[in-house]
Amino acid sequence: MRAYGLAILIVYGLSSFSLASELHQRLVTWQRRVSVFTVYCALLAATAVCGAATVGLEELAPVSALGWIASLPVGAAAGVAALRCDRAVVRHGRRRGRRRGRAARRTAPRAAQRFDPSRVAATEWSGSGGVRRKVGAHRVSRDLRYEGDAATTSSGVMAAIAVLEELIFRGFLLQACLWLPGGLAVPAVAALVATFAASHIWFGWLQVAAKLPLGVITTVCALLVGGVVVAVVAHLVFNLKVTAQLRLVPRSGAPG
Repeated sequence: MRAYGLAILIVYGLSSFSLASELHQRLVTWQRRVSVFTVYCALLAATAVCGAATVGLEELAPVSALGWIASLPVGAAAGVAALRCDRAVVRHGRRRGRRRGRAARRTAPRAAQRFDPSRVAATEWSGSGGVRRKVGAHRVSRDLRYEGDAATTSSGVMAAIAVLEELIFRGFLLQACLWLPGGLAVPAVAALVATFAASHIWFGWLQVAAKLPLGVITTVCALLVGGVVVAVVAHLVFNLKVTAQLRLVPRSGAPG
């Protein structure tokens, strides 16, 4: 039964946002009232229940009292560090995008160079270069569809997502990687970090690169401090700060 539980945990843990996006598109009647992140949170919660039943919660807690005490300050510092790395990657990607845009405008017909202010907010946050991007069989318009959902979703839901993602990625799935024999654990953990970053493909490749430091930092914290609590604290700090910054985009431009 554990093998089946692990299979469900891996499949649903790694594809929850894709499933949430698909379900959100199907809920035509509720789509304007229910954020895709609310659907995502519900799927993560169901996956976390499966993980708790399969892996258990006792191995996810810090192994010592010192680990519990260190989790709060270390996690808060790690969340701030991950946010700074995230912003640095996005700023670098923006600069490269602007340089490519200027080069394209110099060679493009004059009619194609008209400025469209409706695209600015999405570009500033996601760093996407085209009008539309393709994810699998889907074409996602860069018109604040997911970026706008992130900015308007309640802080409570974004905090719950941080907790649930860490329980799944740095808790249950990381523990499953550490159960692997011999030298398989290290490449499995590296693949898990890369997969966490790749799960942000719906926001563009720049966001995949930007979320890689968060995955690395929270994984290292979970391994060194022991337990998932420190990673939960780091991701909570990260998500709440990013959500607060996104809400400033329409008024003052890009965050941070």
